[in-house]
Amino acid sequence: MPLLSSGSNHRFYGRTPPALFLWTATLASLVNVSLASPAVAQSAGAPTSDANGLNQPSDSGRLEEIVVSAQRRLENQQNVPLAITAISAGDLARNGTSGTQDLGQAVPGLVINTVVAAGAPFLRGVGSDQIEPASEPSVATYVDGVYIASPQANLFSFNNIDRIEVLKGPQGTLFGRNASGGVIQVITRDPSDDLHTDVSLGYANYADVTASAYVTGGVTKTLNGDLAFLFENQGRGWGHDLTTHTQNEQLALDNFAVRSKWLWTPGESTRIRMSIDYAKSAAHNQWQFAPPVPDPVGDRYPGPFNSWGALPDTQRVKTGGIAAQIDQDLSAIRIVNIVSYRFTDALYSKDAGMSVPIFHLYEKGKQHDISEELQFQSKGNSRFRWIAGLYYLNNLAGYPQEDIVIGNPVTVTPPVSPPHAYISTQSYAGFGQGTVNVLPKLDLVVGGRYSFDKDSARWPNPGPGDEHTFTKFTYRVALDYHFADDTLGYVSANRGFKSGGFNPLLRDNEYLPEILTSYAAGIKSEFLEHRLRLNAEGYLYHYQDIQVLIPTFTGNLIANATAARMKGLEATLDAEPIRNLRVSAAFALENGEYLDYPGVQTITQQGAVLAPFNAKRKNTLQTPRATENLMASYRFQTSVGTFAAAVSAYHNAGYAFTTDNLLNQPAYTTLNAALTWAAPDEQFDIRFWGKNLTNAIVYQGRFAVSGFGWVQTQAAPTTYGVTFSAHLH
Repeated sequence: MPLLSSGSNHRFYGRTPPALFLWTATLASLVNVSLASPAVAQSAGAPTSDANGLNQPSDSGRLEEIVVSAQRRLENQQNVPLAITAISAGDLARNGTSGTQDLGQAVPGLVINTVVAAGAPFLRGVGSDQIEPASEPSVATYVDGVYIASPQANLFSFNNIDRIEVLKGPQGTLFGRNASGGVIQVITRDPSDDLHTDVSLGYANYADVTASAYVTGGVTKTLNGDLAFLFENQGRGWGHDLTTHTQNEQLALDNFAVRSKWLWTPGESTRIRMSIDYAKSAAHNQWQFAPPVPDPVGDRYPGPFNSWGALPDTQRVKTGGIAAQIDQDLSAIRIVNIVSYRFTDALYSKDAGMSVPIFHLYEKGKQHDISEELQFQSKGNSRFRWIAGLYYLNNLAGYPQEDIVIGNPVTVTPPVSPPHAYISTQSYAGFGQGTVNVLPKLDLVVGGRYSFDKDSARWPNPGPGDEHTFTKFTYRVALDYHFADDTLGYVSANRGFKSGGFNPLLRDNEYLPEILTSYAAGIKSEFLEHRLRLNAEGYLYHYQDIQVLIPTFTGNLIANATAARMKGLEATLDAEPIRNLRVSAAFALENGEYLDYPGVQTITQQGAVLAPFNAKRKNTLQTPRATENLMASYRFQTSVGTFAAAVSAYHNAGYAFTTDNLLNQPAYTTLNAALTWAAPDEQFDIRFWGKNLTNAIVYQGRFAVSGFGWVQTQAAPTTYGVTFSAHLH
């Protein structure tokens, strides 16, 4: 296993080699198999969806049942008293959602921006734009039940995906690493026993080439495997660097990802999944200074997507891991064990975006973690359904090498290298949740989690390290009532928290955990013989000790805002008014403002720092007052094959990037469209697509940096292309 045997990885981690821990824990879990009674049938998997969207809308003329694992067991989404947006692989293809960075246009209330190759998801105004290797997100990402701790690892393209589930509100009970804002679950396809291959090749403007392959089949009667591969390369950038005459906004430089998953069913009551993945990505993504004021050396605004960077600008990320999940059915309960090891290596060579080489940042960040989760679940659909378990995470992150050079790096010696700490986090948690049927149509849900987090900081230069611990009890209480067979109403109270930590730039400088308490009421309903589905939720958030990013000349600091309040209303509607026509609409109305936040410093467009003020009543970051999306797809069959047309529109009312609300994302509307033709036997198809056809101006990120001013990077302009796919059985 070359991914696990690197000596440098083990030296960096400084503890039990991750491979040894993983396999030891896996073998320990397998003891459950040998001691188990051969009782009942295996747990059912969620239905898989087609990758190109041709098999939907359904042939029955009714909306398909959506099965989710939001409560760590498979359930009909309409029976879960929680706001969830679930997107199948077919819906992802029709909406033009090719990676996590596109999810915001498909999920009401979700905004995902990019900060130096790190993902920054905000859900209902709750999120984090921190990029330090040890900075965990407020909206947690999971892939097949495994937590993705690194902010650099939660930006990825989709391949072999079964579905995406976005859980809204604090998830402080059932998910391994407490999440104050919500959870994004990515569920990949399980390997099949039938030999099947999907291959696709695409080409788009800006010389963008994509290729993917997925093959699955049975190896023995009890063992199935698969292999997924993805390649992306953007030959031309959306803009240029006017100083070095090189490409800018070139976001895929020979990127590739590979993933293999194995499913072993040694008996009717046992399922063992093993997976291994690796991905490498690189990009040129230069900052530019916001208009209309020239940058600090007098450069005029270079135009959309362009920059004046004088020095090379590259971001490279390598990430991967290995995981095992054992599902064991006993006579009365089910045992689930998930164990994983993951790593992320990131390198940034970042210029300030000016024609004079005043500033250059070169840093390498590393992150490794091991996690173990053991669950015990009730079986069947009795009056009392429960889940209980234990969770452990050991995460180490830091900078093995960092050089910050002020001035021309060729002539200025020695480089300025502020010390950065390695941050070690050990988290232990015990959790449980029960659902009891108190009346024929009334259920009560009660859950809780106790978390113990221990953080340690070690600096490379002489001097003591630092250490602190955080403990917190979080909970969920909900009541849901079935007014009719297809109508569920619910109310809930939830609390989640995100642990505190250390600023790696400064000794004796820590930030506190943030805590979010949510109150929600919602309804889930279906009408017209399952042709119309309407779900809605209203919520009120109390947000305390909010962790915020403060960009500085030599790095980023994390501090705490005192308190904020968010409130909003969301609704989604799915309809199949006639056979083969699917229409979906959604909106989210949000309002977030700081109740108290003293000591905020405004940074002017020229980089000057003004006197501190209290940001009370200022809008919270990345909280658009309204977002709406509309999607329609229609499929029709002819003698020469099947045609499927889809169009989706998204509107965002705009939001603030800075606490003083001076640097914003203006309102914008995007339009995506696709037309797919499939051969009569559906073994081949061609898809013509376009994204952001309105050529809307959308920013990946905008920052006010002391000593510099306002800097920004832009998201993609209009893109269009063609994808050819083959499906071989």
